Amino acid sequence: MTDKNDSAQPMLPTDDWSSPGSRQLRHRVLIGGLIAVCLLTVVAIFYVLSNRQENQPPIASPNPASHQSDQAPNVDPVQPSPEEKVDPVEEAKPVELPAAEDKKPEETTDPPKPTEPTETPKPTEPPGLTAEPVPSENEQAEAAELSQLLQEFSPLLSNTPFDQPTENQPGSASSLPTTKLPKPPLRRVSMKSSLNFAIAEFTITEPISLHTFLTQVSTISGIPLEIDMAALASQNVTLDLPVTLATKQTTVRQLLQTILQPHGLEFIESDQSLTISYLSTEDERLQDVTYPVADLVSVDQQQATDLVNWIQSLITPGNWESADTGYQIKLQDNQLRIKHLPAAQFQVFRLLARLRMARKIDHPEPADERTAVVSLIPRVEQAEKLLNESISVNVTRSTPLLDIFTKIEQELAVKFVLNGRTLRQSGWSARSDVTLVTDNETLLQSLGVLLTPMELTIRVIDANTLEITSLEDEVARREIEFYPVSHLLKKNRSPQQLIQLIQQKIGTSRFGDDQINQLILFDPTSKYLMIRESQSNHRKLSYLLSSG
Repeated sequence: MTDKNDSAQPMLPTDDWSSPGSRQLRHRVLIGGLIAVCLLTVVAIFYVLSNRQENQPPIASPNPASHQSDQAPNVDPVQPSPEEKVDPVEEAKPVELPAAEDKKPEETTDPPKPTEPTETPKPTEPPGLTAEPVPSENEQAEAAELSQLLQEFSPLLSNTPFDQPTENQPGSASSLPTTKLPKPPLRRVSMKSSLNFAIAEFTITEPISLHTFLTQVSTISGIPLEIDMAALASQNVTLDLPVTLATKQTTVRQLLQTILQPHGLEFIESDQSLTISYLSTEDERLQDVTYPVADLVSVDQQQATDLVNWIQSLITPGNWESADTGYQIKLQDNQLRIKHLPAAQFQVFRLLARLRMARKIDHPEPADERTAVVSLIPRVEQAEKLLNESISVNVTRSTPLLDIFTKIEQELAVKFVLNGRTLRQSGWSARSDVTLVTDNETLLQSLGVLLTPMELTIRVIDANTLEITSLEDEVARREIEFYPVSHLLKKNRSPQQLIQLIQQKIGTSRFGDDQINQLILFDPTSKYLMIRESQSNHRKLSYLLSSG
């Protein structure tokens, strides 16, 4: 029998009742929340650990054995812990760590390990920074090049600003930037191997200058070259001589001989360089030459005596009277006969030619082409216009010396001749790395900034040619120049008084030193002074005598 109340009233949900869909939704939300909390916890733990690892100060450990002993608790040696027994005789000192964070010493129950004999600590520097002996000069040169490269990049690795001045910086007070580089070891040159260096083919179809050709040969062979400019001038050869060549299976020696010998030139081998000079054999080194001088000695006998004395005093003084050399000078029947080396013969020719120019006498042999290179104007005055030309150079990275001169040659009408012999004696070469920064400075000032710290200098060859040589070589070299002084003699001065005044300005002691061979002579016919001095002092003389 069915109850009527049950069928009449429907059953309603209670407060605890929920649908299956609601229960499933709550379960998903709960699980998702738990997953999110777990992920956040893992991320937080990872972040804390990584941050602590970065902030942890580094600990220097010479070797693993000492590192293990250094990890012992940092216990005060005065009050040892009751758990440890301290050796009263030998007591280990605590390791001093960088004071980055204050850490409490960790407690341990392990007994102390017995002290082991200390070994020589290993170097803490990386292997690349540890100086090691260099077994050979080539490796030493390579090491110097690497050291130079590291020095070049060191400003990039430093926190010091580039423009921050330093007290020890050379030339910091100068208005012009200067470069001071250490002299790197130079590679030794094997002259035999370099001259016999095989060249499969060497072809020059378009003519190039002799200067360019010699530079290329020096670059190919690695041989420093010295060019005797007087030897070239004596053979009517200039650096602009056009060169063409086409040859195969040749050597550096054969290349030089092919170009030089037809012009009466050759190369002379020395220890670490070659000198382009006169062509002569051992039996023909002394030349016997006769010069007509009737136009110079026709007035009286005193002129003939003076001429012989001038030549002996100005040209290779001190060796005319030696019987061992075989040098001779004779004046007979207005003919001056001289037996001497080719270099001295050309100096005699130039002296006689300039003496005629000073006296306004035509040359007896106008067809001689060598007179074209002779000038009464001192060399330092010939290049005055060139040296006062303005130029700006901005070479901040280390660049070979030859490349900087090539850059200047492209901007100015100048030709640089690098004296490879004297440069090498000073510790430099054409490939030595330098820098140069000048802003609208004269060529003379710019070259001074570049060369003075290297103990190098310029030597004027002519109006457009400059030789780069060592300061020592330039000071030791003697050159003969003519100076007109008629305007100075009008001021109640005698020639002897003028000479004494010049000696005082330059330095009287220099003219009393037989080793220096300074000399001032006066030609009463032309009223010119003939002065034998270094080119650096000729610059002073040119200014002194022109200003009066």
